[in-house]
Amino acid sequence: MISNIFTFFLMIAGNFIAELFPLKFRKLIEGSMYIRHIFGILTVLIFIILDSHVNFITSILDTLKLYAFILLLINNYNITLILTVMLLGLYYVLDEKKILFELHDNEEKNKKINNFIKNTLELLIYIITIVGFVSYYGNVRKNISSSGKKLNLLKFIFDDEKYNKLPLGFFESLKYAILNR
Repeated sequence: MISNIFTFFLMIAGNFIAELFPLKFRKLIEGSMYIRHIFGILTVLIFIILDSHVNFITSILDTLKLYAFILLLINNYNITLILTVMLLGLYYVLDEKKILFELHDNEEKNKKINNFIKNTLELLIYIITIVGFVSYYGNVRKNISSSGKKLNLLKFIFDDEKYNKLPLGFFESLKYAILNR
């Protein structure tokens, strides 16, 4: 329990560590979203290496899959992002506790129920993230195309520009993303 609090404070302190870099390097990082993503990928890789005992190539592949999911997640509406992060927190607790719900005296039944809940939660996390991404992408694409421009997918995924005034609602933008190519 104490180690989790320490990790939390280290993560908060990490926001201030950038100020230790030389000014030119900080400006380089601040000026390039791609470099920030490279550091994000390296950070995820370090966490995966520390958490698992698999070979380095598998760790790299796991990092790329996880970071692709992170990219989908951060390019979402705020509400779907918050909902997904809350579900990820619940999934984490369930994964760490192994048995969260003790509904029966039979331990095997409890494990099956908890595995079912965990698998359902994981599926729900993926569905909400993907649907939210597609809907958000459709809304941004509609917004960009209404000004006569074309949306670059890589720029959309990696750019830090957040689109505040979007013309469509969630379901309308989902429909636009799917039907208008």
